Amino acid sequence: MKPIFFVLLTMVSFASLADANDASREKFAKMITDEHRLSIFKGYIDSIEEDLPLAESGNSSAMYRLYKNFDLLANIHEVNGASAQAWAWLQRSAALKHPEALIALGHIYKSGYKTFNIEKDLEKAAEYFKTAWENGDKSAEFSYKDIIECELPNEKAWDC
Repeated sequence: MKPIFFVLLTMVSFASLADANDASREKFAKMITDEHRLSIFKGYIDSIEEDLPLAESGNSSAMYRLYKNFDLLANIHEVNGASAQAWAWLQRSAALKHPEALIALGHIYKSGYKTFNIEKDLEKAAEYFKTAWENGDKSAEFSYKDIIECELPNEKAWDC
């Protein structure tokens, strides 16, 4: 693992969409050398470079793709700082009601997620699934109903 990735993952400010500017993207681009592009991280870097300006401009799908890439970097390649970036982008995407982000948060809270230090919280999980369902994702309906009918109540539904 190259030390540049820790710097790469921590140098971009995620304070607000208003803070996004060309200078941060230029700094990011300058940090990526040809050596790094030839490494196994090439696909991640290319995707991050492509999605970062879109995400900074408010594109929730690009934010979700950044979450997925940073989550893979954290969990598969154990890149320092990647999990914090993954969490930040996932939350921003979900705040914009991106269905896949809402479902991902539902699953994270349904089981807990060590990478993000998230404990199991069925109430939060149900809320994320419900919001995804209300925003048009039919697959979230089953997960929502499963939690409220089979996992939360003391007296379970007959078909649990």
